[in-house]
Amino acid sequence: MAQTIAFHFRAGTGFLHRMDPRCKIICLALISLSTLKALTPGLLLLTLLFGILVRDVHLPGRTIFYELRYFGLFLLVVFVSKCLTQPGTPIFSLKGISITHEGVVEGLLAAWRLALVILMGLLFSVSTRPKDIRTAVEHLLAPVPFVPEKRIAVMMGLIVRFIPVILSTTREISDAQRARAIDQRKNPIARMSRLVLPVMRRTIDRSQRLATAMESRCFDENRPSPPLSMVKADWQAIIIVVIFCIVLLPV
Repeated sequence: MAQTIAFHFRAGTGFLHRMDPRCKIICLALISLSTLKALTPGLLLLTLLFGILVRDVHLPGRTIFYELRYFGLFLLVVFVSKCLTQPGTPIFSLKGISITHEGVVEGLLAAWRLALVILMGLLFSVSTRPKDIRTAVEHLLAPVPFVPEKRIAVMMGLIVRFIPVILSTTREISDAQRARAIDQRKNPIARMSRLVLPVMRRTIDRSQRLATAMESRCFDENRPSPPLSMVKADWQAIIIVVIFCIVLLPV
């Protein structure tokens, strides 16, 4: 089976690959927070920014969106919930259930925002090694008192490593079920229900084997981390992102 590309580190020489991982985490946090408040013009700018950064890391767009198709169901749930719960001018009503114009607009904006947050996280994960993420989290949390920064950093590193594993498992099980004609129904919810349990079972089994392997190898979270150094370009990137996020916020 081909390796899953989404959320899996890809070696490269672009600007994102050369950035300090701490700088990337700070920029990702700022952009994600501003995205949740951005309106249509700001979301258009963020979409344009994503397109530029995709070219920088040389991601195959069609393959990425195919592998992220399961996130589409989550975005659809967000959109439908907004349509049904947002008060406003009804455009459709049936048996007490109303869909409002304001709900459709807010649902589209909410799905757009979440999609951009997911895609920005994708860019971060494909341009940053998991070990660099662990080191960056540890350095960022080191000044915070009463916080076990090394343990949290190890947890973040494992989470980042497991995301592509989960996606690969999902793809493998889905292909196996399709090949065996286990479920031919077109209802996506019914198909997902047949897929979730095997994926969860295999993911839990792999996590248990990983924990056993780490314990058998006497893994120590307190081992020293490699030093990091931010160059002038990293500081310039943070300043540009701060200005960009201020522009995104509605007046």
